Amino acid sequence: MRSAAIAEDVFDRNPEHPGAAHYLIHAYDDPTHAPLGLRPARVYAQIAPAAPHALHMPSHIFVQLGLWREAERSNDAAYAASVAWAERRGHPLPKRDFHSYSWRHYALLQLGRWQEAAALVEEIGAFAAEDDSGDPRLDGTAAMMAYRHMLETEDFGAVDVPEEGSEYGWRSRRAAQAFTAGVSATYRGDEAGARLAWDRLQALAGAASDDWARGGIEIYRDQLEGIARIRMGDEEIGLAALARAAEREAQRGAPHGPPFPILPAQELYGRKLVELGRTAEALEPLEAALIRTPNRSPALLALARARAAEGEADEARRRYGELLANWSESDDGLTRDAGLHEAREYLADHPEPEASGAGSAAAGAR
Repeated sequence: MRSAAIAEDVFDRNPEHPGAAHYLIHAYDDPTHAPLGLRPARVYAQIAPAAPHALHMPSHIFVQLGLWREAERSNDAAYAASVAWAERRGHPLPKRDFHSYSWRHYALLQLGRWQEAAALVEEIGAFAAEDDSGDPRLDGTAAMMAYRHMLETEDFGAVDVPEEGSEYGWRSRRAAQAFTAGVSATYRGDEAGARLAWDRLQALAGAASDDWARGGIEIYRDQLEGIARIRMGDEEIGLAALARAAEREAQRGAPHGPPFPILPAQELYGRKLVELGRTAEALEPLEAALIRTPNRSPALLALARARAAEGEADEARRRYGELLANWSESDDGLTRDAGLHEAREYLADHPEPEASGAGSAAAGAR
C-alpha cells in the first residue's frame, strides 16, 4: 500500500498520468483492494486509447470484482488494438495480444456466452496451427484456453497425458494438461487414463523448481483424485482429497486474473458437496470461494442451490439474482446444468416478501 499511496498522489495531481494509473491498478489487484482501483481503471483506457496494454489493464480490477461485461469489453478492445498495431508493422501472429484474448475468453465463460467462448478457442487453435514463427507463446495460450474451456463447461474431449519434458510457463501448462486429461478420462469412464494423469501430476510436483509451482500442481493432483474417487463411488475419500486441495489454495494469495489452478479449489469442493446433497457443509467453502474469486458463475449457482436446499430463501434469491445478472445475455439452454432456467423458476416461485410497513398501511386503508 505504500506504493499505492505514492501513485495516488501522482494521480491526484495529474489524472492523465498513464504510469500512475497503471501502477495503481497493480497495487489494488486483489479482491480486498480492487474497489480502490476502479477510479484508475475507468480512465486508463481513455488516457491511452491506442495502447493494447492500457486497454487491457483495467480488466485486472474488473476481474477481481467480477465485473464480467467490463472485463470482456476491455480485453476485446485490447486485442483489436493489438491486431491493428501488428498489421501496421507487419508483425507475425504471436505479436498480437493473446493475453487479452484469453482473458476475454474467461469473461465470456462467466457470462454464459459459451458459443462465443468456443469460437475463440477454435480461432486461436487455427492461428496456432498456421503460425510458423517458432514462438511457443501462441501455442501455449491456445492449449490453456482449450483446457479452461473444457473444465469450465464440462464439455470434454480427449486430451493426451503430457509426455515427460521441459515445462513452459510458471502457470505450468503441462500440469494443466495432465489435470484436464485426467478429469476428461474420469468423465469418460477411463480409470486407467485418470490414473496415468494422476501419476504424471505426482511426478511434476516432485520435479517442480519451487514451492509455489509445486503447491499449484499438488492442488491439481488432489482435485483430480477427488473428482475421480467421487465418480467411482468413494465419496468420503474423494471429498477428503478435495478438502486438502481447498486448504492448499487457502494458503495462497488470490489470483491476479483468471484463476490458476484453473478450477478454484474451494469452489470445486463446495460444488461437489452440493452435488452429493451435503448442502450445509457446502456453505462455508462456497462463501470463501466467492471472497477469493468474486461473482464466479459456477460458485453462485452452487451456493444458490445450497441456500435453497437449506431453506434460506433470502440468500438463495440473492445468489440466483446475481447469477441471472451474469447470465442476462447467456446462451439459453447451454448454461451449466440448466441453471439459467432453474434460477428464473426459483425467483418466480419465491418472490420478495412485501414490506411489513406497506402491508400495515394497506390493512389500515381497508
